[in-house]
Amino acid sequence: MANQDREPEQFVDQMMYLLTAPGITMPGHEDLYRLRQTDAMLQRLAHYREIFDTKQCTEFEAMLYISTASLVHPISRDWGDIYFYLFQRWNPAQAELIKIEPRELDYPQEEDLRRLRSWIYRTQINHLRRRNGLGNPKRLKKEEQDLKEEQQKLF
Repeated sequence: MANQDREPEQFVDQMMYLLTAPGITMPGHEDLYRLRQTDAMLQRLAHYREIFDTKQCTEFEAMLYISTASLVHPISRDWGDIYFYLFQRWNPAQAELIKIEPRELDYPQEEDLRRLRSWIYRTQINHLRRRNGLGNPKRLKKEEQDLKEEQQKLF
């Protein structure tokens, strides 16, 4: 019975995420995300099951994050391969125009992408909880600090 009581609340939480989750970028590059915000929301709506099953953001949002990270500091060859893999998936016409070779990710790259997508999702959820005044403030602050430390390990 308790699970049934939670269903409407869970639906609202999920809809709030799909429609209002913030774009996660490197500081100072939020405008790049704002230009693609509608695309990001449409990708969330199209892939909502995957998002909530895996607790990961969309590949599209990961691509946007990597593009802003590359503006702040050089990224490794692996992260470049991940970016081009995502770019090719979400911008196939442009990828063909600029002659990006088709590629697949190897297992370590897939794991890096999975960790990034999970980190972005958890960061978005943390921002939503803070913005909506949900959750214990001390716990949210601790979680935010943990996410910042994890961010430094991503690249």
